[in-house]
Amino acid sequence: MLRAGAYELSHRLDVPARVTIKEYVDVADAFYDKKGTHLVNAVLDQLARALRPEELEDRPGGPTPLPGEFELIARYFAPLAAGAPGALGLTDDVALIDLAAGDQLV
Repeated sequence: MLRAGAYELSHRLDVPARVTIKEYVDVADAFYDKKGTHLVNAVLDQLARALRPEELEDRPGGPTPLPGEFELIARYFAPLAAGAPGALGLTDDVALIDLAAGDQLV
């Protein structure tokens, strides 16, 4: 698993380093306990920092916070549901939109 991750980090420059690390940590999680998963994460992280330092530079002020679920819903799904003809409304994180012939899109 580490060999495959190392290959991807060194030869597949089209795949972001963080994506590669996450994929292999997820695979390790399916086969190993937390200790094994942490080992895969640590080894691939150090290798990525050595091979692609510009991708993994620490950002000033820490990592950029990700938007919360409800912020994403409000930003992307609410306008779609509100502006769609036959929209039944937005409930929590689900929008129901009436389609032709009585079908609904969730």
